[in-house]
Amino acid sequence: MKVHHRRLRCNVPHCSVIIYNIEIDTHIAQSHGPYECAFGQCQNAGASSFTEDGLIRHLKHNHNMSPGALTNTIANMRMDGTTTAKSEHFPNNGRVRRWEDCTKCAPQQGGLNA
Repeated sequence: MKVHHRRLRCNVPHCSVIIYNIEIDTHIAQSHGPYECAFGQCQNAGASSFTEDGLIRHLKHNHNMSPGALTNTIANMRMDGTTTAKSEHFPNNGRVRRWEDCTKCAPQQGGLNA
């Protein structure tokens, strides 16, 4: 009983789901995918394995991206044929590129990175 019904936290970075041991494989298959974030401290956090929707939620909530910047970032990733969000995908519109660092990876910093 303890082996099959022990509750675990998903060990994928940025995932805070707590599930039963026997459900971990199903959770990873259904909730994680090929998308990664390499903005700020996220590039040092390890593979997050986001789904596309999960990456969008992550960029919106943890990097505080505006809807327009988010749409352009995803479009630029698609044009590059990559599943990793990097600073070069963030739209700069002739200005210095800026985004907020991840609230999960660098909560002590909370500032902007270029």
